[in-house]
Amino acid sequence: ARRVGLPGCILQGSLMLGLMAGASTRFFTEHGRPALSYGYDRVRFTGQSPVDARVRVDYVIVEEDAATGKLWADVTVKNDDGKLLAVARHVVKLL
Repeated sequence: ARRVGLPGCILQGSLMLGLMAGASTRFFTEHGRPALSYGYDRVRFTGQSPVDARVRVDYVIVEEDAATGKLWADVTVKNDDGKLLAVARHVVKLL
């Protein structure tokens, strides 16, 4: 990582996507609603953070289509300093 100009090892984007998926699973489990993930749109990695940093994932439902049972959620990953590391739009079908 340092050879290419980074400050050291950083969190991988795939790890942040995995954390987003975990937040989704937790959200729907806690609300007792089974759901099927249609995937993530508009995924952007907006910052870097060292691998030992603590991160927070926020999962917010922003749109619903009651006729189809589809939901859209904005998902963000931030570090302890509040720096935005990743964003995505999650598309979900309620079962």
